[in-house]
Amino acid sequence: METFLQILGIVFLVILAIIGLALLWVAWKVWGWWRQFQVLARSMGSLAAGAVPPFRVKLEPVDEPTWADRDQIEYLAGPLRVAGFVDLGLFDVTPSPLRLMALASAEENIYASIYQDPESGVYLDLVTAYEDGTYCTYSTARQAGLLDTPPFKTVKSLPELSAADLLQRFLAERPKQAMLPATANAFPALFESFWARDFDWRIARGGITEDEIRRLQSLGGDRLPDEATQMIKLQWTGAIRAYYDEQLHERFLASGHFSAQEWEKIRHRVRFIYDKLDWDSLLASCGVHPDGCEEDENQQQNPKQRSLQAEAERLAAALPPREAFAQINALLPARKQAKKLTEVAEPIAADVYLMPDWSSMGIDNTAQENE
Repeated sequence: METFLQILGIVFLVILAIIGLALLWVAWKVWGWWRQFQVLARSMGSLAAGAVPPFRVKLEPVDEPTWADRDQIEYLAGPLRVAGFVDLGLFDVTPSPLRLMALASAEENIYASIYQDPESGVYLDLVTAYEDGTYCTYSTARQAGLLDTPPFKTVKSLPELSAADLLQRFLAERPKQAMLPATANAFPALFESFWARDFDWRIARGGITEDEIRRLQSLGGDRLPDEATQMIKLQWTGAIRAYYDEQLHERFLASGHFSAQEWEKIRHRVRFIYDKLDWDSLLASCGVHPDGCEEDENQQQNPKQRSLQAEAERLAAALPPREAFAQINALLPARKQAKKLTEVAEPIAADVYLMPDWSSMGIDNTAQENE
């Protein structure tokens, strides 16, 4: 009996050891994922892993800034002042976490921005803007140039160079064409416009690409799981859709179709349909999607509803979203059809629809109204 109990004890300890090892393995995997996210965050700087940068920023002057590394800021600024650069001011790049010291050389038509970034530290950008709308940037940031570059921008990363050497290299290699003057008054608006143009170009491409994410990861030497990469892309997709909806709402409201009082009553029913909508969002906007948002989830679809959903899915897959929405909408019963109000051209061509008042039909469509 004693031997039997000893055997049971040993088996129990083995089981506990196996469970302990399994838990340690899970913890190690989770830690590995978290460490990879941190690596990617450091690589991406303000494009932190899982976070989408603001598509629009404002430069807000700072009178008494606090610097995480004042010595490094001055180390980069000193040689520029010796070379004739003058200070333009200190700014927060709101709503991003960036803070910068701006300088300019009126003689050479160069702006210098020394950034404090919580993720990637302190780095220097030298920028010349040209009369044709292009601009050239040389940077000491390691992540500069890892993202795809818009056709109107030249960028080069030279993290190994000092400020003086970067300036010398920039003067020798930047394009020799008609330049815009570098002035204190022009800097804030020019900075904000460059930021907006850069992100407008990225938005038009659908956000950050998998190749760009991989290149940013290469700085840390690790590789994120495919699921994490897809999560980053999905967050960009959601942010782009939210940006489009916000901008379209503002443009539509400014057009004066409704008074402020009328707008407050129907704003939750207004939908903007544009050709960059994803398949699921399109079907949800139509009131027909695989989860059956047209009816109570606890009810079974009848053959007619199943046929309608199948045709809606076919159209959504085969046609551009604006055309698909119009055709799917026409298939719905008259009382469930959306009413087209107008079209909006900026920031993206879109059709504006007024969705049915689901509450007046006794239909619980809260999820749809929150789309």
